[in-house]
Amino acid sequence: MEYIKWGDKELSRVGFGTWVIGGNDWGLQSDSDSIDALREGIRRGFTHIDTAQAYGHGHAEELIGKVISKHREKLFIASKTVCRPSHKIEQTVQLSLRRMKTDYLDLYYIHWPSSRIELAPVMEILQKLKSQGLIRAVGVSNFSVAQMVDCMRAGPIDVHQLCYSLLWRWAERDVLPYCKENRIKTITYSTLAQGILTGKFPRNFVFNKADHRHSTVFFEHDVWPHVYNAVAEMQKVAQQEGVSLPSLAVQWVLQKETIHSSLVGARNALQARQNVSLLDSKASDFALKKLTEISDAVMVYIPDAGNIFRYYP
Repeated sequence: MEYIKWGDKELSRVGFGTWVIGGNDWGLQSDSDSIDALREGIRRGFTHIDTAQAYGHGHAEELIGKVISKHREKLFIASKTVCRPSHKIEQTVQLSLRRMKTDYLDLYYIHWPSSRIELAPVMEILQKLKSQGLIRAVGVSNFSVAQMVDCMRAGPIDVHQLCYSLLWRWAERDVLPYCKENRIKTITYSTLAQGILTGKFPRNFVFNKADHRHSTVFFEHDVWPHVYNAVAEMQKVAQQEGVSLPSLAVQWVLQKETIHSSLVGARNALQARQNVSLLDSKASDFALKKLTEISDAVMVYIPDAGNIFRYYP
């Protein structure tokens, strides 16, 4: 594992994403497997734990609360809330604190912007909570440049969490440059493109009905064949390099100077152990360049839908 300094903490450059352990949206998931994954991940070096109130309607936060007490001061805990009226933000933050049994959060995001809610007043409340020490950094997730500009009328954005991977690079046009220019740290989610960049999906497959991924852009009937073929080409690069494709995919993202940490999920202790070692084998410049070429080619077929979920709150 690699780390960067973040205040008084060491932030793992690969973060533990907890959407899957919330127990909804990804098919069946047992709490015992989830707790084992968290414990094993922390034991082996994850310090960055990312969650959200939407993950199992708070269940992921509750599971995190069961395992972090002995390690709290070395852990960087981030959570999120959907964009809601400003007068409800403080009680939402307090709910996350209670679920995770902690008196502060290292980072708190507005999960998605809403066209129905004014953003600046929401940001003002988060800035107040930061000044009180309940949260240590203010973040936004899935925001456009215009929405970030709106937020920053009320105070600085410390972090932007965005979807970014070899299969989703639209942020390169404006979001990443804006964050760099304004010294906003960036953290990526769906770094393995909803699991596609593990290389485990066959050409033809059927998702469990409870798994949200069937509705993402990547699996649309006119997109998936191109994605599948691109991943097959990426697998060849990984085999030639002697490095797993997930490791190459994460290293490709983290080579970008604007990106501080990348999130990956784990269903069980084995997957947590595998994720901790993603940076152990270093990719060559040639392999990373080849991945960029394959990515450039497949991005022609991936629609700029705003986000991979076609979700527009």
